[in-house]
Amino acid sequence: MLTDIRTGTPGPQQMLRAASVLLALLGHWSPAACISSTHGDDLLQDVHARVYVADLPPKYNLHIIAKEGCEDGRFLKEMLANPLGPLFESSLDVALYRETPYYSLELHMHLQVLYSPLRVLTPEEADVVYVPFYGTQLWADLGGGEGACKPNWTEAAQDELVAQFWADAPALLPTLGAKPHWMQLSEIEWMIHRGCGDGWGIPIACHPLAAHVTFATPEALSELHPTAFRQRYYGREPANNNSVAIPYLGHIHRVSMQNRAKLLAEEGVAAKKEFLASMSFGSMRWAYLRMNLTEQCKAEPDECWYVQYNSFAEVIDSYRRAWFCVQPYGDSPTRSALLDCIASGLSVPCVFDEYLFDMLPFSDVVDFRSMMAYVAEEDVIAPGGNLLRTLRAYSNDTRAAMLSTVQRMSHAFQYAVQPNHLLVRHDSLATVHPLDDAFTMSFKAVLRHACKRAHHHCHKPKGGHGLGRRGSAGDASLALEANRRAAEAG
Repeated sequence: MLTDIRTGTPGPQQMLRAASVLLALLGHWSPAACISSTHGDDLLQDVHARVYVADLPPKYNLHIIAKEGCEDGRFLKEMLANPLGPLFESSLDVALYRETPYYSLELHMHLQVLYSPLRVLTPEEADVVYVPFYGTQLWADLGGGEGACKPNWTEAAQDELVAQFWADAPALLPTLGAKPHWMQLSEIEWMIHRGCGDGWGIPIACHPLAAHVTFATPEALSELHPTAFRQRYYGREPANNNSVAIPYLGHIHRVSMQNRAKLLAEEGVAAKKEFLASMSFGSMRWAYLRMNLTEQCKAEPDECWYVQYNSFAEVIDSYRRAWFCVQPYGDSPTRSALLDCIASGLSVPCVFDEYLFDMLPFSDVVDFRSMMAYVAEEDVIAPGGNLLRTLRAYSNDTRAAMLSTVQRMSHAFQYAVQPNHLLVRHDSLATVHPLDDAFTMSFKAVLRHACKRAHHHCHKPKGGHGLGRRGSAGDASLALEANRRAAEAG
């Protein structure tokens, strides 16, 4: 059964007007009230993935971010009126640069699936069940900065609500364990393990039923990472191996389906480089790598631009003018700025831990080694070490080739204003389509991950191939090579 298919994908204002009805703020809502009409099953073919949005009581989502400090839902209403944040710059009519609320990914993804043309009315019809539990909002400062909405949940209140959710889960999620279930997080995977004997944040992942959920998170551990790496950052092994990495919501959002890489090339980004590298990050006095990088950059101002962060507009300008955007680790291996750098298509990221390549979003189908510079941390912090000297060894031709790859892949890391949901197809789960955005790529990543887990049975379209036990076209290594060749061919 097909839900609310308009001519194309729903625009943000259409979604938000509908959401304002849903959000009478403190009232309960039902999925049927969110669906306006159907236009025939011909627009939703067997090859398309289908999503069911679980009907959770609002205490598990909207009420969480309308709690104390939010003044009758003021912040939530502002988010719904402009969920991607205020516009501060547009570029080439294909990208918007916005001061996007850092921890708003759960709300954004909920709205996307709620009004998706791929949405169905029953879990039995669906390939994946979306679970709109705003778990990380129990801990996160949703807006950040002065006057932000801070729910101020105590640990006891967090524990009580999480325990109630899992107690209610068998009734709310009747297909849990039989179908893939997708729960979105706005923070890294590690922060959902408090009470599991390790981790911090909130105790979402500790319950046995959590093993049946795929957590989509901006940073996820994997069995690919050696014990030394996991212990260094997390002090533990991955729990259940049921997390998949997707991009932070970020500041850069696709507004057009034009060829952004081609337009960036025509703009002559590579020809306008004035600096070898740019840096923009806090000192974090305990982070010795950052201290060394800052000192080295400030010592050579003709080649390195150190941006004292005042606004993201300044950071974007530094990406435009420098070949490399330097991305040291912070509290964890990845940073939202690393994904912003890729999404901008304006600079080549430089990272300092080789295992990072395997924990970035879509690493099973995207070859990050072709679009990032890797410099061992020891080569920066050792006596006589110098990042800029190492980066100078990259020829202009090599830098230009890497930048071109970043430009061609940038669309996959931008959350579009109007994603093309119909790109989420079972016959192309492991490919990067030129019109994909971060939402469609994330949706496909969740399905790929869920299908590879032994206890999930994956849909195979008529006459096609799925990914997982019933299909053979989902070999990630083959997809990685195919996507690399496609990127090289432009």
